[in-house]
Amino acid sequence: MSLFEASGIEDWCRSADQKLKEAFDGAHNRTTITQMDRRLLLPSSADRMLAVNAHSRIALGRYLCEEIASQLCVNEHGEHESSVFFVTLIPKDVFVATGVCGIDIGGMKRRLRADLRGLSYVGAFEPGYYASLPSTDGGPGHQVICWHPHLLTWGVTAEQIASLTGKLTGSGNYQAVVEEFEAVHAEQVANGELPGTIAYLLKPPSHAYRVTRYPWIGRDGEVRLKADGTPHFFVGQRTSNLRKGERVKVFHAMKHLGLEELLVAGGEGSSLRARALQKAAKEFDSRGRH
Repeated sequence: MSLFEASGIEDWCRSADQKLKEAFDGAHNRTTITQMDRRLLLPSSADRMLAVNAHSRIALGRYLCEEIASQLCVNEHGEHESSVFFVTLIPKDVFVATGVCGIDIGGMKRRLRADLRGLSYVGAFEPGYYASLPSTDGGPGHQVICWHPHLLTWGVTAEQIASLTGKLTGSGNYQAVVEEFEAVHAEQVANGELPGTIAYLLKPPSHAYRVTRYPWIGRDGEVRLKADGTPHFFVGQRTSNLRKGERVKVFHAMKHLGLEELLVAGGEGSSLRARALQKAAKEFDSRGRH
């Protein structure tokens, strides 16, 4: 079984595509969908390599898996010998209201390349839909889309990754969705986990997140305080499938973006990224000639 088949990317993309089409017809905000929007999802639009087109995503996923397997895997089971890490970063100033379509992906990519200079990696930016974020005092929530990259990196040790995580956290370039969460997270990819990790990296948006903050109240009924005298809060995050109206909002936020814009790479990953994009484009060009 190939790395692409093991990843389940194709099933994930087709499922998300079907749910998006259902949202176009059944969401409370379906009147915002135009005929041009609907055409963006068609196979005939796949050659544009759009972020919202499932056929484009499947093609890119196939060739990116092919390139990653050639670079990292030692057998048909997707096992790898070298250390591989999955990194998630939350860049500062990437939280936008759900009705805002503009986002400076180019600026974020330049910042990322500067911070990760010298590393080999490939990854993609994703719009994380936060259906509810608490205010600083734990009050009523608000909705935002958080654009952030997931990265696969290799050729480094666990010690080097730990050092990088500390450096990025202290750089001021990254900011968690709420202060209690991590803005920079890295974990090692164990053998057998690479297919699922790549699927998560390349997946279309599929989940919504709801974050709640509530005060820590002791047995005496009093709010517990931190050393600086401010209230101590508990914070929790719930994950759910995107609702129909939420899918439409995420669609509008990313319909103007191409997969080439979302895909980022550095070091050995740069040529890997370029080859995958070229192969996907060539596939659709070939289909058009027949």
